[in-house]
Amino acid sequence: MNVTLCKFCDYSTLVQGGKGAIIGMFDTIHSTTFPFTQGPFHLCVELEFEAIESGEASSVAMLLMDEDGKQMFRFEGEINVPRQPEGRPTRLFQDFLVENFSFPAAGTYRLDVVHNGKVVAEERLYLVQR
Repeated sequence: MNVTLCKFCDYSTLVQGGKGAIIGMFDTIHSTTFPFTQGPFHLCVELEFEAIESGEASSVAMLLMDEDGKQMFRFEGEINVPRQPEGRPTRLFQDFLVENFSFPAAGTYRLDVVHNGKVVAEERLYLVQR
């Protein structure tokens, strides 16, 4: 499995034909005070599975970690990878809504994408105090 997209964004949805739509990608949040509670935001990931992985269940997790390696939250589940015609890779768009999450301090946070127990991608989120 490969991760072809991993982003924090203001809004995300699936549109006609199963296409992912992302609005307002960001990697930085500014606040004058901490702890800081962020309104709703989305974690968007596109996963690409090779043809040999189709028809199987895959364990996928997303973990947000602080600078000290402390886990802030975790989304996880099993994905059944559908078969594609002609042995093509399968791409699946996944969207996770995070509501009213409180960041305890300014710093660099890391979103890890984990496949079958192994980190396969990461994205950074910077919380900056003004």
